[in-house]
Amino acid sequence: MCAPIGVLCGRAELMKRFREDRPADVCFARGTFNSHPYVMGAMAEFLERLDTPEILACYRDLDEVWNGRAASLNERLREAGVQVRVANLSSVWTVCYLQPSRYHWMFQYYLRAEDLALSWVGTGRLIFSLDYTDAAFAAVADRFVSAARQMQQDGWWWADNALTTKWIRRRVLLEMFRARRSHRSSDRSAGPPVGTAAIDSKA
Repeated sequence: MCAPIGVLCGRAELMKRFREDRPADVCFARGTFNSHPYVMGAMAEFLERLDTPEILACYRDLDEVWNGRAASLNERLREAGVQVRVANLSSVWTVCYLQPSRYHWMFQYYLRAEDLALSWVGTGRLIFSLDYTDAAFAAVADRFVSAARQMQQDGWWWADNALTTKWIRRRVLLEMFRARRSHRSSDRSAGPPVGTAAIDSKA
């Protein structure tokens, strides 16, 4: 249960979106679902239900429940000997890596193979709904550990004492710079576009 919505409010004279002498000169407040009746209706329903015993039960001991689940998963990952852990803020989790590697981004695909999808590609973020049962979470934990084990078995988390996060960052930037320079060089050697050549030939 969550209410991902923001409200901007103030005195009437500050919130007015037009001028009395020019009513057609409207200040547009842009955003996804701005003032949408569905959003307002859902928010009203959320606020009305928030104080009911059923919903209050979802929030009771919330941090203890999710902190315990994160600690349990981290213990399983430690026992599995994989180089990944999770950090959490309640039910919002982030995947963390214990050693430098260029291939951490591939973990999202190992998770996908286990039918787990990160909330945003490349972020290492997992977001759980608050009504997750212990059984449902246990299934997620099993798949998470399985994905981590498989990625390690496939050799993507090999260790090298010379490999540091700083070195990887510099190496990737250097490779990007070289690729960009090579791309520009190939564009120049290809000559001008056909339309440009035709215009130039007429001149």
